[in-house]
Amino acid sequence: MNEYFARSSAAVSAQCHLVHGRFLILIESEPLKRFRYSHIVEASLISHVDKALGLHVHSVFWRFPLPTGDASSRATADTRQAPHEDEYVIQGLREAKTNPSYHVAEDSWDQFEKAQQSRAVGLPSPAEDGKDDRGR
Repeated sequence: MNEYFARSSAAVSAQCHLVHGRFLILIESEPLKRFRYSHIVEASLISHVDKALGLHVHSVFWRFPLPTGDASSRATADTRQAPHEDEYVIQGLREAKTNPSYHVAEDSWDQFEKAQQSRAVGLPSPAEDGKDDRGR
């Protein structure tokens, strides 16, 4: 995965985990417009991992954290300049500021694991029910 992302100049952290017999890739990146259509990047990454290592990746999860601090998410939305002056981030912050029902929050790793466990207990996987709910 590091080899795959080395081609781009983006600061990306990627990890692969084996969970319930399935390979999951967790990607953390600064919010960039080039990842707006992350499903295209995912398809290429999955193909790369398959060719390089012969591993079938089940799911890819993305995280695009904004800078942290003592400010609330509402205060962050009021920021005039986004980090790195990325137009994609600026656009998202404008949306958060002008739409009071818009809400983004982080979940803990424990919450992620609980969601995975409830899925394993009997909820269908995205491939089984035809839905795409990869957390974007």
